[in-house]
Amino acid sequence: MSTIGEPSGPLDVALARTNKLLKVDPDLAAEQALEILEAVPAYPPALLLLAAARRLLGESAAALFVCEAVFYFVYLVVFPLVLYKHPANSANRYIPLHAVSLREPECTHTND
Repeated sequence: MSTIGEPSGPLDVALARTNKLLKVDPDLAAEQALEILEAVPAYPPALLLLAAARRLLGESAAALFVCEAVFYFVYLVVFPLVLYKHPANSANRYIPLHAVSLREPECTHTND
């Protein structure tokens, strides 16, 4: 029997291993995250580990792309399911998609 916080299955073990690899070998962590995603496509924890690995490797654009993919997956797939199952609890927390951006706004002000 495992205690809370310990990996309990093959997927949990792979995620824990990938998380540990981030600190010592981000390139190998990215490979491990991709292997997890081959087994479980679009799995948000694996995608976030992939984004973290990409960021540590200096691939900021790739990391941002993966984070945006996770965000849109949760917003367009998971969040509607929550609204459907618990409309009274979730309806007041709805944020229109067009009002949300993960990127910093570009500065259009010029100093003349």
